Amino acid sequence: DRNVAKFRIEKGKMDKASVGMEDLLRGVLGQIISILKGDFGNSMEAYNMEVFEGENYLLRLLPKSERMAESIQTLELYFDKKTLNMSQIIIREPQNDFMKIIFSNQRINETLNNELFNLENPAYQTRAYY
Repeated sequence: DRNVAKFRIEKGKMDKASVGMEDLLRGVLGQIISILKGDFGNSMEAYNMEVFEGENYLLRLLPKSERMAESIQTLELYFDKKTLNMSQIIIREPQNDFMKIIFSNQRINETLNNELFNLENPAYQTRAYY
């Protein structure tokens, strides 16, 4: 019997990380970013898509893969009707759990301090500058 384990080092200590859900969410968020960029290629292969119009626009993604559907029932991407900016994401799980990400106080094309991109300055890594 071959088992797979994933480890991460935190605060100088090696801890066993959960395999699967974190990587799955990272992949899903990558697909959402692709959709925001207008690249539906991989998403069209992985999901059935439904579009609804109400108070906001809703793009509902339903996994085609049975394996993915065991972890994610639907991805719901909500877009503001006026700005077309994404306003929230709801990731629904089959056990009626869900994760909701709300985008609030959005600022578009705002000037950012170049120090935000200075990887040698850890002070910026501990503060929310965005």
